[in-house]
Amino acid sequence: MSTLKTSILKLATPLIDENNEICDATRNMYYLHASKFGTKFFDAMTYDHMIKKLHSEFESPSSRLSGIHILILVSKDTRPKLYKKLREYQQKLIIEKDELIKDKNVDKLNDLPTFEYLEQKLDEFDKSSKSLCYVLNYLLMYHGFRNKEFEKMKLVETKKEFDKIMKNKSKTHNSIYINPSTKTVSFFIELYKTADHYGNKLIEINNPIFLKNMKKLRIGVDNYLWRKQDGSACSSSYVSDRIAVYSIDNLREGNIFKISVKHLIDTKNFTQLEKIANDRGTSLTTIMKSYNIQRINKYDDVDEPEAEPEPEVELEPVAEPKSIQLKYDNIEELSD
Repeated sequence: MSTLKTSILKLATPLIDENNEICDATRNMYYLHASKFGTKFFDAMTYDHMIKKLHSEFESPSSRLSGIHILILVSKDTRPKLYKKLREYQQKLIIEKDELIKDKNVDKLNDLPTFEYLEQKLDEFDKSSKSLCYVLNYLLMYHGFRNKEFEKMKLVETKKEFDKIMKNKSKTHNSIYINPSTKTVSFFIELYKTADHYGNKLIEINNPIFLKNMKKLRIGVDNYLWRKQDGSACSSSYVSDRIAVYSIDNLREGNIFKISVKHLIDTKNFTQLEKIANDRGTSLTTIMKSYNIQRINKYDDVDEPEAEPEPEVELEPVAEPKSIQLKYDNIEELSD
């Protein structure tokens, strides 16, 4: 029997498994995407059938690019003519995604607040002792953290232990160390979205206001920042929801990063732009293409944004918990 007389998932699995440069989360995502093409034999699938599946099973241009990656992977050495057509369609999806980004940027230029407004809110968090809001938004604004960085973030007690983690690589969590001598807060980030490509990140912050608010969190040695009553880390979905709630005006991490990027471009602070790209784990090319909200279609009309727009409806303030520890008997593990 031909090796192609099997499903795309079965064809893709050994190709995914042999890639040692991706983490388990990425590998599982590839398995999921491959399974969406169903059980029909690969050699019986026409190009039109694959494209139809791509549009029915993957909702956005971004997700379709992930799906076509699987099709390209399994067809590269087995169906060269199909492979060529899929690569051509991949380029069309890239253009489609790019145009969608430009269209969305028009609304964001008109609606998103300024970086100065974010700084004002950050100062309010500090003065009102909302330390969790301060720490989270500071990391989003100045270091480009995504949701993933916060999921399994654990406090380390000593520099010796922190250095050992950096040397041996835990691959199970991200680490925080507060150095009382240098008054520096260090983050060793191993688990994040683009870790497969950019490797581990060491981020050191010596801002005294940030240090003060970090200490107020009272995380506890060897505890996760967000944890259940039994001490285990909360689910990805739960942490993402909390970040949305605690982010300034519920803007979420992506929009806050775009505001920071616009500010750095406007002020021509390209040194800091490069630094925030490194801290996030991305390239300047990606930032300028996907996070620069001033990149729009020439024919679009953009209103001049107000200096410091206030929300039309006053949002209820988020109450700062007395401790980061979650006081729930059971927290449902939601799937991503």
